[in-house]
Amino acid sequence: MAFINNNLLLLGATGMVGSQLVFRIRKGKIILSKRPQLPKQRTDAQIKHAMRFKEATIYAKAALTDEETYKAYREKAQNSEDALTAYNVAVADFLNLPVIKMVNLDGYSGQPGEEVVVTATDDFQVKEVTVEIRQSDHTLVEKGKAIADANGLDWKYTTQSVNVSLTGSIVTVHVWDRPGNVTAKEVVIWLVGAVSELCELRVEKRVRSTQSESVGHPPYGEI
Repeated sequence: MAFINNNLLLLGATGMVGSQLVFRIRKGKIILSKRPQLPKQRTDAQIKHAMRFKEATIYAKAALTDEETYKAYREKAQNSEDALTAYNVAVADFLNLPVIKMVNLDGYSGQPGEEVVVTATDDFQVKEVTVEIRQSDHTLVEKGKAIADANGLDWKYTTQSVNVSLTGSIVTVHVWDRPGNVTAKEVVIWLVGAVSELCELRVEKRVRSTQSESVGHPPYGEI
């Protein structure tokens, strides 16, 4: 890729030249690159990625028709060191799902007024975080929305109900970004103590990611 500045012959040039070179304009700069080469036969993974990218472009075009959304993506693009546009940022936002860094249950003992703290990030913006607590037999204890902390990373949920059966309880966290991608993380409470990760599983559902871990250790013989 090459950048061309102040060239009168190429002023306003865009598109393909001689089936070999491609001209693009970003932030007033002319970008020269080789024509992308498509493989003769694509793999299933490549086809899946192409479909996903097509969905991202559809989202970006629709999202940028909303004035507030357009301004938000444009601001991110302008603050980037790369020659990005609001459209580029919107496409990337669709393709990248939120990440749950940690679910902190140190302050939770099954009583009302306690905090479950979720640390989550996104390439653009975490839009919403919810917390759901169920007992080991999946009986619902409570669920609700977490509140964003001033540090920009943590989301805090204050418990409302008594959990009479804490051991084996399941805390499920969902994190959404602006395009609607959601990441879910499930934490099983055995004994309040060190956190040991069991597994991480990513399942596409525009895109959905699920993660599981346990707090403490299960009773002998249980998995």
